[in-house]
Amino acid sequence: MGTASDLTAYPRLKTSYTADDLAPFTPQDHEIELAEQVARLVPQQLAFVVLLKSFQRLSYFPGIREVPHKVVEFIARSMGVPPLLPPDYEKSRTLYRHSQIIREHLGYQRYDKAARKLMRTAMYREAWIKDDIPDLINIALAELNSHHYELPVFDTINRLAQRIRTAVNRELGRRVMDGIGRVGQVLIDDLLQRGETGWWQRLKDPAPKATVRNLAEHLEYRAWLDAINVGLSVFQTMPIAKIQHFALMARQCDAARMREFIPSRRYAMAAALIHIRAAEAKDESTDMYIRQAKRVESDADAELKQLRADKRELEDALQLRYLEVLEALKGQGTPEEKLTRVLQAAAPTGLDATIAEVESLTAYAGNNYTSFIWDRYKTNRPAFHKLLREMRLTSVDGDKRLEGAIQYVLENHSKRAELIPPFPGAVEMLPANWRKTVVRRVDGNILLNRRHFEAFLFTHVVTELKAGNAVVPGSLRYADFRDQLVTPEEYAANIEQYGREAEISVDPAEFCRNLREWLRGVAKTTDDAFPENSDVYLNSAGEPVVRRIKARIPSENVAVLRKLIANRMTRVDLLDLLSQTHHWVPWTRPLLPTILGHQHKLERPIEVLIATVFANGCRLGPTHAAHAISELFSDDEVFTRKQVGHADKYHVTAQRLQEINAMIVNIFNEYPLPKYWGTGESASVDGTMRDAPENSLQSEYHHRYHQAGLIQYRMVSDKYIVLFSHFIPCSVWEAMELIRALMENQSNIQPRIIHGDTQAQTATAFGLCKLWGIDLMPRIRNWKGLKLLRPDADSRYQHIDKLFADQPVNWDLIETHLPDMLRVVLSIRMGRLSPDLLKRILTTYGAKNHLNQALSELGRAVRNGYLLTWLSSRELRQEVHSETNKSETTHAFYDFLAFGGEKIKQADREEQDKADKYEELVGNLVTLYNTVQMTAILDEMAQEGIPYSDDDLTFLSPLITEHINRFGKYRVDLAKQPKVMDLNALHTGFLRHRQPPTEEQPN
Repeated sequence: MGTASDLTAYPRLKTSYTADDLAPFTPQDHEIELAEQVARLVPQQLAFVVLLKSFQRLSYFPGIREVPHKVVEFIARSMGVPPLLPPDYEKSRTLYRHSQIIREHLGYQRYDKAARKLMRTAMYREAWIKDDIPDLINIALAELNSHHYELPVFDTINRLAQRIRTAVNRELGRRVMDGIGRVGQVLIDDLLQRGETGWWQRLKDPAPKATVRNLAEHLEYRAWLDAINVGLSVFQTMPIAKIQHFALMARQCDAARMREFIPSRRYAMAAALIHIRAAEAKDESTDMYIRQAKRVESDADAELKQLRADKRELEDALQLRYLEVLEALKGQGTPEEKLTRVLQAAAPTGLDATIAEVESLTAYAGNNYTSFIWDRYKTNRPAFHKLLREMRLTSVDGDKRLEGAIQYVLENHSKRAELIPPFPGAVEMLPANWRKTVVRRVDGNILLNRRHFEAFLFTHVVTELKAGNAVVPGSLRYADFRDQLVTPEEYAANIEQYGREAEISVDPAEFCRNLREWLRGVAKTTDDAFPENSDVYLNSAGEPVVRRIKARIPSENVAVLRKLIANRMTRVDLLDLLSQTHHWVPWTRPLLPTILGHQHKLERPIEVLIATVFANGCRLGPTHAAHAISELFSDDEVFTRKQVGHADKYHVTAQRLQEINAMIVNIFNEYPLPKYWGTGESASVDGTMRDAPENSLQSEYHHRYHQAGLIQYRMVSDKYIVLFSHFIPCSVWEAMELIRALMENQSNIQPRIIHGDTQAQTATAFGLCKLWGIDLMPRIRNWKGLKLLRPDADSRYQHIDKLFADQPVNWDLIETHLPDMLRVVLSIRMGRLSPDLLKRILTTYGAKNHLNQALSELGRAVRNGYLLTWLSSRELRQEVHSETNKSETTHAFYDFLAFGGEKIKQADREEQDKADKYEELVGNLVTLYNTVQMTAILDEMAQEGIPYSDDDLTFLSPLITEHINRFGKYRVDLAKQPKVMDLNALHTGFLRHRQPPTEEQPN
């Protein structure tokens, strides 16, 4: 159970089956007739049909005894015969004859040399683009199936994929070696020779905290990387997956280990790491620039607010003077007498002093803090000028004013004149608030305040980068996203199939027509039912007020059932728990080969890897884990922190942990009990605050939590198991991580409905999810003055009209840009466009970003329908609240397991990703363990006659911790057998007493 095939599309039989799972095994009349023609005896006829139906599902012949008994019983019942198979069927010539007849009947060919050649060609072609073995295996499976070849055993495909990848990587290594030439080889040799003095480690150092001083130092580091990035030309034509693979291997090696490799591999690994780090350094310095600019703007705004508070007394005094002026004008007397009284009232301290007082207030009218930015920016000009010079920003829309402004500032940076003439287009690019600060009119000529224009450019660069209107050549996250889109030819070839998968029309006119009709229908239904809706009313401002939702109340038997289960759960040490799961699922297997492609050199590797996952997944770290694990093995061998460090460095990557997590989720999903908790069709997303090192570039201050750190963002299935987890900066709107979560979830549980809290309800997220084929259903806490767009300009409603703004949805904008939006989504699905780059493009405020505008308009239309459904459906509100509570419960569950400390210890982004995946793995293993134990206990209770209902089971949860011991001395002992070992019997026992609900049956 749980082999490497779980990471691929290689088909295999399940361990348990529901009624829906068994339906495809129903034999057709002509298949039964064929069985009667080829076999005289009933057992042989049954064996033939079992073999036939299994082949239809698998495309290969399993051992007849490997077919679950429940499947055999179902087929026998459908045929009306006893479920008895021939005793020696697998050893007889009859099996060979039946196999040949089945192949001919289904139009399949036996796996032979031609099939192997076909498979090798397909994998060899893809191996130049992709590096993961599961990807190559999936390509081979698709190729064999398309030509109707019988699949070989998994190990045959796996070994061939390993050999082909090795051969391709060797050839790529030789190409890189030739591409960098003798100059590059000498540079790398020199770098490795000086590795002991820190030069090789310097190459791998993470970016420091975003301060001006660190930015200046990082620019020097970036210049050093650019100087040794000799592989730029050769890597321009190499797929990014291959470059990242070589770079990942190089990251795991010290200088001495690198020198041991053959030249082609050594140079390829080192050059790839330099190339990736040079691109990452561009991203890091840009991130630091943006952080500093945001901090300057925030400080300038705070200074303005403080100044206005300090000037409050002056404002009050001027208001009183103004009143006295009006009274003087209204009073009696000659014009000369009135003028005298007016002057005395308006300027008691003198006219010039009063003018200065008024100017000190009007300069900051309208919350315009732009004039304060220069003072906070000027001391750090050299570093920012150097970065602007080296960024080589490029506009993506043909508007060259940004490049012109940068050149203008750099050319005039040493001038002392306060006012200088503008360059063409300078005034037009200034927003209204900046024009007041920058533009001056002297003798009829327009001049620019040099200092304030420079301060404007400092902030404007951030705006253009965030809007995607400007790119940093050679970077990763700030590159031109259009270069990563699928080509028009690829779009045309794949878009129809994508539309069928996402269940949306890809024709712009039809798409808008369907969406408009849906929105009209939802609005009319909500309006018609509103008088009878006792849960919702409109307040005086026209905002809906929703009465509090009552949660489902479990029966008294649920409390008794939970207590009985808790009493029967055997108390277990956390490390023993992880070891027991390894008996059911050998989840360390993907970690055994080193990252460098060699076999492991660990003593007792399984025990060491389990201890490594325990140490990192519980946030203990190697040193504390070594103190907690008194004996690693049953023979009293001492456990050291070096073993954890070695395994973590050379065997574990975030990607491998993600693959193992997907495997655990797939195994968990086969159990019958989780089907009572959810269907797998929905999931919830939520983030929780985590403390992080101050020197981490990602760490930011979070105003809601009032601390600095990172957000740990999780997607939790309605079955309580985590499908995806990731660290994100505090400034990132969590809804933008939805696409990453959907894209990187590799498990068999693929949700179609996503729930979330208030952070998930952005218009852009609604638009993206619609195009992705996902229904976004976040929790709505309050309306906050939100007005809905009307389906049509003339749409009016009797009861809910106050909810709508005057303007309708801009259907023309959506229809015009639908192909552009679909091209972006298709590029993500095909792995061309990275989620990081998409997130930067979409979390913007750029007026020229038409893609973002169209997505937001689409999202507002979809969100309108959802909000109206939210108001009209009590069941929907109950479902959303119930599912979002699962995410919050999951956070508490993971906090319990991560008892080694609250703070993230790693500052490097990749190490943070790995730490997150460690925690996800430990949590999912405990969830699996609890589910297995609960299933066994429920089976025992059913055999003992203790009653419980299907509805009672829906209130249970695997996120229980009372039986888990986290503290004390541990020992990894794989000789200790778990309580439940016969998993097939466990499934059969539970299903004997309880049939889990199908997807059509509500829980």
